[in-house]
Amino acid sequence: MKHISIFLICLFLLSPLISCKKEAAPPWESPTEARYGKQNPELYENLKQARALLDEYRDNPRGLIKAKQLLDEIIEQRKDFAPAYREYARLYYKTGYIGNGKWKPRTLSSALVAIKKAIRLAPDYEDAYVLLGYHYVEDGLYKAAEEVLDKAEEMGSKLPWLYLNRVPIYKKKGDKAGVLAMYEKVIDGSTENRNSYSFALSGMAAFYRDAGDYSEAEYWFERQIDFNPNAWGIGEFARYLLYWRGDSDNSIHYGERAIAIMNYGVARYNLACAYYLKWSEVATSDGDKEARQYFDRAYKLFPDFKKVGRRFSRNPHLKKAGFDLLNRRHDVGDATQSNGRKRPATF
Repeated sequence: MKHISIFLICLFLLSPLISCKKEAAPPWESPTEARYGKQNPELYENLKQARALLDEYRDNPRGLIKAKQLLDEIIEQRKDFAPAYREYARLYYKTGYIGNGKWKPRTLSSALVAIKKAIRLAPDYEDAYVLLGYHYVEDGLYKAAEEVLDKAEEMGSKLPWLYLNRVPIYKKKGDKAGVLAMYEKVIDGSTENRNSYSFALSGMAAFYRDAGDYSEAEYWFERQIDFNPNAWGIGEFARYLLYWRGDSDNSIHYGERAIAIMNYGVARYNLACAYYLKWSEVATSDGDKEARQYFDRAYKLFPDFKKVGRRFSRNPHLKKAGFDLLNRRHDVGDATQSNGRKRPATF
């Protein structure tokens, strides 16, 4: 009885703390978009479907065709539907990005026209300003980007990309704490946007990787893969394991997983590099005959091993393998010549 009384007293004392526990905020929805949704529920549903396809484009590139069809139908029925123009700008970005910060001609100019039309139609459209901030970052206009992102925040936007679009600005300033805070804000928030959440997880992994905290980096890489096991995230982990850790076995494991999901060029190249590293390691300890299987696999994925050797020679984890590749006299012993005969091995 005494124990029960103590328990009840403790429960009574803790009850205000329990009842005052802060509930998670509901997922963000733009009031501007909600207004359009009330006016045209059917068009708004089509907009959300198009947005989902844009969010998932890396796993389903063909979805961009359907997204364009949906956006065209919305604009055809209602030319002043501002959210459709915002999503059209995103469509331009998805279809126009080449890689390494490069864009197809007129991509950025077309996207900017679409964003500004959305803002002209709905001057209170806070999330359109978030996208405009992204645009200015990509255009290298960091001060303008910061100004419009500040404006979006003042207008009440809580879109997770509001914070993620600030990351390059903080990086430009050398503000590492600011970068970390933006990623944490998305991860600790209540977003249902899987794309932004996954982006924040991979951003955390890259942050700690670049800081040299590999244990923490691997925690975030693995968390990102657990959350969204797509080819891109798995491939990026394989790349990290190779170039930052010099871990051929695990890089091969994750690289093979990546191309099994989507056989894309960057993953194939990095996987080839992992196999070239493994060849060098095994050839050193067990001889080239035992190592041949790894070289053959690498060669099929990316045959220019001299190019790989030059890259390896600049990496402290891979210098030995780079030296081995640059000093190898031939490509593959069982590769066929143009006349169909087997080419003799010369090592």
